[in-house]
Amino acid sequence: MPTFLMSKPTYFALTEPINPWMGLRGGLNLDLAHQQWTHAKEQLEQAGATILEISPGKNLQDMTFCADSGVVFENTFLRATYKFPARTPEQALFEQWLGEKGYCVVSAPQFFEGGDVVRTGNTIVCGYGHRTNLAGVSALRKTFPELRLIGPLKLINPWFYHLDTCFAMPQEDTAVYYPAAFAPEAQAIIQESFARVIEVNQQNALNFALNMVIVGKKIFLTNCTPAFTERMHSLGFTVVLLHLTEFMKSGGSIKCLTLRLKD
Repeated sequence: MPTFLMSKPTYFALTEPINPWMGLRGGLNLDLAHQQWTHAKEQLEQAGATILEISPGKNLQDMTFCADSGVVFENTFLRATYKFPARTPEQALFEQWLGEKGYCVVSAPQFFEGGDVVRTGNTIVCGYGHRTNLAGVSALRKTFPELRLIGPLKLINPWFYHLDTCFAMPQEDTAVYYPAAFAPEAQAIIQESFARVIEVNQQNALNFALNMVIVGKKIFLTNCTPAFTERMHSLGFTVVLLHLTEFMKSGGSIKCLTLRLKD
């Protein structure tokens, strides 16, 4: 069962908007955000996952979105270099935490964010265009040469600013994606690289159905259509819905809240 790193939403806020979602759905209820975060953590643990926590940095409104901090594979952590200065102080905190746990820390060049990476097994998919550039993709390839890298996939829709908002890989041979978030050449790469490709509609994409976390045979996500649930069931998974409305106001969901440390 996997191990994830999470950070309480102590300073979670919408003060400095850095994507189109922020502020769109009204003000933030921080008490409710804490309740939703705690419930999500408990649900992952009940499914068999181990959750470790990193202390939130003071006034770092987005630190609760741990997935963006970088990529971990085996004992190596490729640390993000954020595009927006509001998130830059997070870098040192994650670098220190993982370094103290014995990980080899590699700092990515400008710019690279962990939300632009989706990995299952030995296959890793990388997006670029909004928060990650081609130099960041090169760093990913260089840091993890043992992994099969698919991409880079160019993202063209600002509402889907990270790859993990519009792409999921529940199995190494299966891609689930929202085509309108990708450039035509990226769509072609996806179609050519996977044995099974599942396209989702706008409704599922806007409900962050692709921002999923998998624990065993359970897929955790916020919301989706019955047809999407049935499609995941056909792959052998059970869909578990989480209430994360406060985090959706910031353009994130359960995948954003978790950094996978161990499969």
